[in-house]
Amino acid sequence: MKNIFQYVIPYTCMGVTAVLITTSAFNIFAGENTWYYMEWLLMAAVIFILYSIQFGVLEHIEFKTTGGYYTAEFLFWYIGFGVFLFGTGWTGFCGKNVLIYTGIVMAVSIALHMYSKIYLRIQADEINRLLEDYRKG
Repeated sequence: MKNIFQYVIPYTCMGVTAVLITTSAFNIFAGENTWYYMEWLLMAAVIFILYSIQFGVLEHIEFKTTGGYYTAEFLFWYIGFGVFLFGTGWTGFCGKNVLIYTGIVMAVSIALHMYSKIYLRIQADEINRLLEDYRKG
């Protein structure tokens, strides 16, 4: 339950926010109709489903290193979201689209891991501060 509140919900919110901002900007500049907006909301639902599956699967596997977990997570998202995008015909399967897709998935993955690292550092600093206050007082 802690993982849901600590990881799944915040990451899903960040993913949905990124999708909605991208969609809104695209709609403003391209003048698309509202059906296109609904397709992007479907993508937000897929993001939530993939996050739920990720934490259901990857959290039960013991990785020897953090890098191994990050690699497995990246591959999970790369393959899972790739199947959705390319398999459903959302975008065409060509070299340019695959390169753009790879870049986006890598950028989002790096950003989320940086967020996690900063968040965990803040939590550790807070715990250390509370321990120091307890020892002093």
